[in-house]
Amino acid sequence: MGAQSEEQLSDYDFVFAPSPDMGGGSRWQWLAGGPQGGPIGDIRTYLDGMEYCYPRRAELEALDGISRGGGNLGAPIVLMAYLELLARLYVGAEEVDPPEYNATQNVKRFVRGFFPCPSRQIPWALWHGTRNGLVHTFRPKPLTCEGVDVRFRFVQHGESCLRRVTESVAEVVVSVSELFGVIRRAADAYGRKLRADPSLQALFRKAWTALDKQTPPPVTGQFAGLLRGIAVGEHLCLFESQPQSPVGRDYEGVPPDVVCETSSHELAPAPPGLVNQGTASRYGPLPSDWPTSFRLEERQ
Repeated sequence: MGAQSEEQLSDYDFVFAPSPDMGGGSRWQWLAGGPQGGPIGDIRTYLDGMEYCYPRRAELEALDGISRGGGNLGAPIVLMAYLELLARLYVGAEEVDPPEYNATQNVKRFVRGFFPCPSRQIPWALWHGTRNGLVHTFRPKPLTCEGVDVRFRFVQHGESCLRRVTESVAEVVVSVSELFGVIRRAADAYGRKLRADPSLQALFRKAWTALDKQTPPPVTGQFAGLLRGIAVGEHLCLFESQPQSPVGRDYEGVPPDVVCETSSHELAPAPPGLVNQGTASRYGPLPSDWPTSFRLEERQ
């Protein structure tokens, strides 16, 4: 008897059974940090990099002249993206884009279902200040409450808290390591409930299928011209300046200076000590002492 098609799978198997589309693991394994990596794997890599780079910031700055931050503004962005995906699957959102799709309401429901108190009582404040501010402006978005200005501050470690600074100013301190632990445990709690609740499995499947089947927008104009000019097996380098088109032909509908003139914004050469050594990275391989794992604080 042949293997079942995706349409023939039960909702439970759609979520938890191995799938060829997921590299042999299940959709839930990908989502929750199984062997395929998935979102949690990428987040973990980001946090490990924070732990490695920040103590060595003087050494690294000497290599390329760029000051190293603590990562405490970038990390919440990827954490919020993961939280939004969990919430989408939890509520079974079939809408893909606004205005029909409402990420704020979805996250409210997920936070209230799986976050610890008292954070579950203020899901909109956390979402607005963290996600809406950082994603669009790379700075926390302040709030006001009954005449009190509420500001957000992000730190690598420590305790997340709401504190009163003055009569007219309050501060929400968000520890990135603690936020990671909270979201990870919320995902685990959702997974346990998902295994036991067929209605949640159906919602997961509905939302996942909607993402898989979304209609991509048509691309025209200069992109179409570039695409028509590239034969099968050829490629056009997007970010390195080329004195002429790499395949020696005109690109229909594309101004000549897009592909045929050397750009005035060429990438600077790699700094000394960061020479490309045949790896995928522009600046060569990772240091030999790059750690395989860190134990970031996850408060219980």
